[in-house]
Amino acid sequence: MSTTPETRPGPGTGIAIRPGQVVALVSAVVVVISGAMKWLDGNPGITGYNVPAKFLVDIEVVQEGASIGFLLVVLAVVGAIGALVPRLGFLCWVAGAAVLVVAALFVYQLGEFADFVRDDPFAGDDLGRGDLTGVGVYVAIAAGTGLVIGGMLGANREP
Repeated sequence: MSTTPETRPGPGTGIAIRPGQVVALVSAVVVVISGAMKWLDGNPGITGYNVPAKFLVDIEVVQEGASIGFLLVVLAVVGAIGALVPRLGFLCWVAGAAVLVVAALFVYQLGEFADFVRDDPFAGDDLGRGDLTGVGVYVAIAAGTGLVIGGMLGANREP
């Protein structure tokens, strides 16, 4: 017989991890990874860390300022905070929606760039968005959707 009292965690003790938190945290990590993947197909593929964020609004930008990859890291941190901090679960929605907007703007600008290149008499006319879009964009779309779903599942609602 043991003389030490048996201790069991009571109600309200310990850490409860909810499915929404897991989805949001995994999605935040994947957002960061997507920035390191090819965003612009070609040889060599250009990652989100090589593309300036200003490209999202101006196709004629030169390499200056923060990159899309850096922007994705910031959004991933915001999503992770939304998953971990009580009463800030809405940040998962905000971060996820922002990642989706970044990806949509990038794909739109690729179309504008393809049109610009197509006008060049020495370029081929079969260049389009699908030819230029790298896998990182699709991964970012999936991860942004995951952040939104994590927020919908109640990433950090009080029990």
